[in-house]
Amino acid sequence: MSAARRFVRNPQAVASAALLALIIGAVLLAPALTAHQPGAAELGRAFAGPEAGHPLGFDSAGRDVWSRLLH
Repeated sequence: MSAARRFVRNPQAVASAALLALIIGAVLLAPALTAHQPGAAELGRAFAGPEAGHPLGFDSAGRDVWSRLLH
């Protein structure tokens, strides 16, 4: 049995490859998926929770976590 055939018959391998492709796609499209620069800091918003436009909130320096994660 060929390696490609074994891969396709393994649901965990297919799911893992799909998740990896999704992550790679998100990283490549990071500038289009984020509206904020990853290094832009707003100290007044440090540790702020999720809000509109900032789905993961802010870190200790007031930087957008979603933007930093993708970049």
